[in-house]
Amino acid sequence: MKVVADRTTDSLLSVINEYIPPGSIIISDCWKSYDCPSNEGFVHLMANHSVSFKDPDTGAHTNTVEGTSAAVKSGIPASKAKCQLDYYLAEYVWREKISTFATNSWRS
Repeated sequence: MKVVADRTTDSLLSVINEYIPPGSIIISDCWKSYDCPSNEGFVHLMANHSVSFKDPDTGAHTNTVEGTSAAVKSGIPASKAKCQLDYYLAEYVWREKISTFATNSWRS
């Protein structure tokens, strides 16, 4: 996850090109700014939420991303939402890594 200034095509492509290898599959909803990754060397699948939450042909859905976004937002007090967003995002990622590490340690 990354904090971005806005959801314009240019901002999204900048983040996509920085963090996602070419040829990767990107799944999004049908927001107009999101209609660009397939032009940049990515496989772009879309889920049209006005029709269904899962594309019947490709199986593409955004449930995982939306669930993660909700989990991150639930840990951020409303009064701190803008001024310390990077901090809370880093804390969420750290907690997820610790949780995964602890779970995997018990399985070994």
